[in-house]
Amino acid sequence: MAESNPTTRKNRKRGAGEGCIFQRRDGRWCAVITTGYENGKQQRKLFYGTDRDDVHKKMVEALANQHKGEVIPTGKKTLGEFLDGWLKDCVKPQLDPYTYSSYETQVRLHIKPALGHVLLRKLTGPQIQRFLDSLTEKKSKNEKDKKLSARTVAYNRTVLRKALEQAVDWREIPHNPAARGIKTPDADARKIDAVTQEEVRAILGALERDRLAALFILYVFTGLRCSEALGLRWSDVDLDGRKIRVNGQLKRFNKQFVIVEPKTSHSKRTLIIPMPAVNALREWRIRQNEERMMLRPDWSDWGLVFTTEMGTPIHRRNVKRTLDRLLTKAKLAHQRIHDLRHAYATLSHGAGEDLKTISENLGHKSIRITADIYTHVSQTVKEMAADRLAAFVASK
Repeated sequence: MAESNPTTRKNRKRGAGEGCIFQRRDGRWCAVITTGYENGKQQRKLFYGTDRDDVHKKMVEALANQHKGEVIPTGKKTLGEFLDGWLKDCVKPQLDPYTYSSYETQVRLHIKPALGHVLLRKLTGPQIQRFLDSLTEKKSKNEKDKKLSARTVAYNRTVLRKALEQAVDWREIPHNPAARGIKTPDADARKIDAVTQEEVRAILGALERDRLAALFILYVFTGLRCSEALGLRWSDVDLDGRKIRVNGQLKRFNKQFVIVEPKTSHSKRTLIIPMPAVNALREWRIRQNEERMMLRPDWSDWGLVFTTEMGTPIHRRNVKRTLDRLLTKAKLAHQRIHDLRHAYATLSHGAGEDLKTISENLGHKSIRITADIYTHVSQTVKEMAADRLAAFVASK
C-alpha cells in the first residue's frame, strides 16, 4: 500500500551523497552507510535517532571520517573475543613465554570477567576507568579476590592499552579508549634501606669457600638482576677484557627453565667488571670444569656461567637460601637478593660514580628511573653538587 503522507515520502527519500535515511515502524529514524566488504560481504554501519536531523548529523560525520581514512567500526566482536585472538596471534608468537603467561593471567583473571562481554567497537574510556577503579576496591570477606596493589592495577591498564593499540592498527576501532585520560593509583615507592659498606664487607667475608661465591661477588660489583646473573652464558663473558654482555635472563615457565631476551634494549648492555669479580669468575670456571669432568657424560651443558653441580640452571629460591645462610653467618638482618643490586648503586655512588653511569650499568631506561628508585643516592648527588658550588665560590 502506497504511503499517503507526502511529507513522510519526502523524508524517506535519500539525499545526494548522504547514504540512506529512513524511518522505522517503531517511529525511530535510521541512517545506513556502507563501510566496505569483508569476506565478500558488504559491511554496513547503522545510526539511530529520534528524528531525521539527528541521524543525518551522525551519518554526515561518519562519512566525513570515512573519507579521511578513519575506521568506522562495525561487527559484533566482543573485547573478550578480540583479546583471545590478540594473545594467540600477537603476544604468544612475538614475546617470551614468561611475558605471555603474565599477560594471559591479567586478561583471564581481571579484564575478561569485567569487560569481556562489551562489544569492542563500543568500549569507552569511562568503562575502562570504572573497571580499573573496581580493582582497588575491597571485596567482601566471602570472595577469594582481594584488593589489588596499585602496581597490578597499572599493569592491567598497560595490558589493555597494548591490546587496543593493536586493534587500532588492525583497523577494528578508530582510536584507543585506554590511551588517554585513564587514571591509575600511584604505586607506593618501596622504601630502600641502603646496604652499608660494612655490611657488604661482612657478606663478602662470609663467602669464603662457598660454591656460589662468584655469583654474589658479581651481584655486588655489577648490580645485575638475579635473572640476568643466572642467565649469563660463558659466551657472553670476556675475562681478559673484563667485560660481560647482558643478553639474556633465566626464567621459569611451566616448570621449565628458559633463557629469554631482556625486555628492553636498555637492559641489553656491556659491563666492565672489577678485578675481584674477574678473579672470582676465573676460580669458579676452574671448579665448574672439574664438576663437568667428574660427571661426564651426565653433565647437562647449558653453556651457563652459574649452574648446579649437574650443569643445570640454578633456581632462584636456592640462591635465596644461600643468601640467608650467608647473612646468618655474617650476623646480618634479612635481605632480599635484589638488595645486593641496591648495594651496588649505593656503593658505586659512594665511590664517586655519577648517577648517569650507574643508571646505564643497572640497565634502566633513563636516569630518572634510577633517581626515583634510589632517592637516597640522588639526594647525596644534590648535596655533593651544593658543596662543590660552595667550594668553587669560596676558592680564590
